[in-house]
Amino acid sequence: MKTATIEDLQLHLSTLEEWLAEGESIEITKQGKPYAVLTLQLKDRVKWEGTPFDKMTDEQRKAYFDERFGNPPPVLDNPTRIVEMLIEERGE
Repeated sequence: MKTATIEDLQLHLSTLEEWLAEGESIEITKQGKPYAVLTLQLKDRVKWEGTPFDKMTDEQRKAYFDERFGNPPPVLDNPTRIVEMLIEERGE
């Protein structure tokens, strides 16, 4: 996870957008303390076409993922990338 300040948001937004496009999450700090985390919305990054989820509505997908992963989603002490979580779950 990359880190940036509130000032970086104002002065270097295009760089932060590039990081997000590369799949990075960005922790935003304010006065040296964690303030927020920026990530791309999953909906914008996932291609449902050709998958079992293709015919589901957004509500049906949400219900499936809530049932599978819990609602609300677990809060991680150390944010982990989705790929790492999948690899761990599959035992690879």
